[in-house]
This record gives sequence, C-alpha cells and structure tokens, in this order.
Amino acid sequence: MAQNGSSIVPVSGTKYVITYGNQVAPLGPYETQSACQTALEGFGSPAGYSCQEQTGTFGGVGEYTTDASTLNKTYYLKHDVEDDIITASYVCFVYNNAEHCMKGEDSGESFEANTQIIKDYQTFYNLPNNANPGCNFSSSNSNCHGGGFRQVIAFGDGNVYVYGPSPEYCTVTGVGVSGCTE
Repeated sequence: MAQNGSSIVPVSGTKYVITYGNQVAPLGPYETQSACQTALEGFGSPAGYSCQEQTGTFGGVGEYTTDASTLNKTYYLKHDVEDDIITASYVCFVYNNAEHCMKGEDSGESFEANTQIIKDYQTFYNLPNNANPGCNFSSSNSNCHGGGFRQVIAFGDGNVYVYGPSPEYCTVTGVGVSGCTE
C-alpha cells in the first residue's frame, strides 16, 4: 500500500501515525499532528482510530520497477515520483498492446479523463451499453465488464479500480491511497 505524499524510501525520525489500539494503520506517516488529523477526518474519523506521535523508521515501498513490462501483469499501480515522494497514483491496465492509466484523484477533470479511457476500452472490445458484459456511464461512475478484465471502473469521487479475471484488483482512492490484492 502506498499514499500520495509518502516517501518511496524509508525515513527515520518522529512522525504522526494513525493508530487503532496498538496497531498502526498502513497509511501515513504524517509530518504534523494537524496533517494526521486531517487525513483521519478524510477517512470519516472511524471510532477507535487516533493520531499518535511515534519515533522510528517509516515509509518506503519496498521493491519497485520503473519498467512495467518486467511485472508480467496486465494491471498494476504506477506513481509519479519527485524527490522520492509520491505525487500522483494511477491504476494501469494493458490492452491492445498498450498501457492505459486512470488517475486516482478527486477532481472532475480526472473523472472525465478516466471515463474517456473506459470509453476507448469499450470501443476496442465492442462492448454494448447497459449490459453485462458491457459498459455503463453515469455522472457518478463509468465502468465496463468484459474484454480482458472482470471490471474497469472509475468513480466521480476519484476512486479507480481494475479487476483482473479473478477477484484480485488494484485501486487508487480519491485521496491517493493505492494498493493491490493478490
């Protein structure tokens, strides 16, 4: 799991983390108490979660590649990185021998761009409207079932998902938290 604003390399020091009891949530860390609290509120301030100061080594994404072809996967995460900090996150999928990436970001502009990617996918696979397999488009989400993937979907709130042929998927939320199931 990764998050926009996080370092791709581990950093040591004192940071603020979201905790639930003795467990540290897999998000953050945050530079200030205020930033941590803002993130917690962005997740709805669930009962039992709080921001705590913690000293240690944080962040890092572990192994990564800058050449997606080495992954041998048809869907994966991609990140823009500046000075070792993730600045934007995408769910990418491959069809017609090309990479297509939907940005996880809560903005109308990103939703429009992600919808166009899904419409291009629909055209390539000749998927019908309002059917399953097929595609549906509304003001709140755009999605296709069929083609080479179980589902490709973008929501107006910035969440994007690509489901492979099985239940596994990759996602980026509208606040830039990204991850894949395996």
